[in-house]
Amino acid sequence: MRNLTIKRLSAWIGKLGKIKIYIEDPANPQLKINNFSCRLLGTLKDGEEKTFEIPTEPVRIFAIAGKMTRGLSNDYIHIGPGEEDYFVTGRVRFLRNGVSAFYFDGDVGSESRANRDKVVKRGWIFNVCGFVIGFVLAFGLAFGLGNTGKTFSEDGLSINLPYNFYEQNQPIYTACYASDDALLLL
Repeated sequence: MRNLTIKRLSAWIGKLGKIKIYIEDPANPQLKINNFSCRLLGTLKDGEEKTFEIPTEPVRIFAIAGKMTRGLSNDYIHIGPGEEDYFVTGRVRFLRNGVSAFYFDGDVGSESRANRDKVVKRGWIFNVCGFVIGFVLAFGLAFGLGNTGKTFSEDGLSINLPYNFYEQNQPIYTACYASDDALLLL
């Protein structure tokens, strides 16, 4: 066994949240991150430094904000085999897609940089989908698409029809309601 020391540098972004540190561990999985089985090592508060025991074999160390957001906010480093202790720093950063994430400092390797690009793309997709859903809901509320229509009553009978219906006079029927596409005779 060897020691891994992680220092979370203080940052204004994400100051109140804790970062969860996971290690790749297929034998004792608690959570899947980027299709790797992982178990929790511990948590880091803003400005905190902690030391964890890790095996001498090569491992991946993951940092996430929470289980629900691990696909939108994760970073990892690959630590090669060896006996020597390992020290790394990192901080929460505001990404170019509007999401904040913990990033390890230094050269994290090409695999981890590719993961960072994926995380940024997922964040953009998440933001665009949220914008579209919000726009559609706002448009629907603004133009009455959520309304149920208007109620017509005649001789103790009530019926609720869409707003494009209007009352029409037909002498042989009790009531007549029409729209551009339909006619309802009672």
